[in-house]
Amino acid sequence: MQLKTFRNRYKVLQASLAEDFLKNPDLVADLVQKRSDEIDALLNDIWQGFEINEALCLVAVGGYGRRELHLHSDIDLLILIPDSTHDRHQQSLSKFLTFLWDVGLEVGHATRDIADCMANIGDLSVATNLLESRRLLGQASLFLEMKLMLKMSDWSSQSFFVGKRKEQHNRHLNYSNTAYNLEPNLKESPGGLRDIQTVAWVAKWYFDVNLFSDLVDKGFLTQNEYDLLVQSQSFLWKVRFALHIVAKRREDRVAFQYQREIASVLGYQNGERIAVEQFMRDYYQSATKVARLNDILLQLFEQSVLHVQNLNTRFIISHGYICMTNDTVFTKQPSAFIEIFLLVAKHNYVRGISAETLRQMQKKP
Repeated sequence: MQLKTFRNRYKVLQASLAEDFLKNPDLVADLVQKRSDEIDALLNDIWQGFEINEALCLVAVGGYGRRELHLHSDIDLLILIPDSTHDRHQQSLSKFLTFLWDVGLEVGHATRDIADCMANIGDLSVATNLLESRRLLGQASLFLEMKLMLKMSDWSSQSFFVGKRKEQHNRHLNYSNTAYNLEPNLKESPGGLRDIQTVAWVAKWYFDVNLFSDLVDKGFLTQNEYDLLVQSQSFLWKVRFALHIVAKRREDRVAFQYQREIASVLGYQNGERIAVEQFMRDYYQSATKVARLNDILLQLFEQSVLHVQNLNTRFIISHGYICMTNDTVFTKQPSAFIEIFLLVAKHNYVRGISAETLRQMQKKP
């Protein structure tokens, strides 16, 4: 393996991406996908050069799984291995990952077998990573097994939604619950990229779609809302790509020291207002629109996902409570007394058992 060759190849890629962006920031959507595609090709050549055991599977997760790699975004990888074979593959994988770092790739990685995935699937961040994972190389059956395991897990559309909504609430609190921070974080602040991704994650889990345009086809998004999401994401992407160029590293906080240069890179010029003020005004307007749309869409998801859910012929969830479907459930099937408590335990996002159902349960036979 020629380390110098791969290192130069990666340097040329990074330089060309930066050059193309500086010429035309409106190309940002093409450039984040181009970097992802080129990293795919680079990893393929390195993987083949190391002659990794064909029973293993290399998987892209995170932003890389979504084919969204900004100039200095981390390259998040999951390496799937057959069950209980960690020791057997440790040495070859260690050499492979060390080589990636030597090339200059900033890699985040985890090596797991299916048993490991099952043991960690209760972690919302792990479930989210697996949800948007993308197979790159290696054993396809192992990847499909992992995907099936995710679908068969205890995560439901309801519990996933509740988890994501709580995660977003806590994240917003870290930024004083406002989009108007003086040094906003492009990913984590209210109205940032995470707010857009949260909608995408919930949509993918509930509707099994990969594109926002699919939500328009399903009647969940209006065309105007779709256009606003695309425009806002494009603006935030341009700011983030420019920030990476200015900072010369992975960075998400639009610190004071970067704001003037970002404004310049994006073509803002001094006029009635100085360029940096125009840029930050546009950022705050965009973030406000994203935050509002995020709130609207999550409320619509809540109505669709949480308010009424059919569990089986005997029970439904209505507005957070488990309800019987008719008055004869418990008299015709006494096992329903046990079943309803099992359902409460399984669907831990419900508030409890509805009052009318409790009345029926307390009636003497």
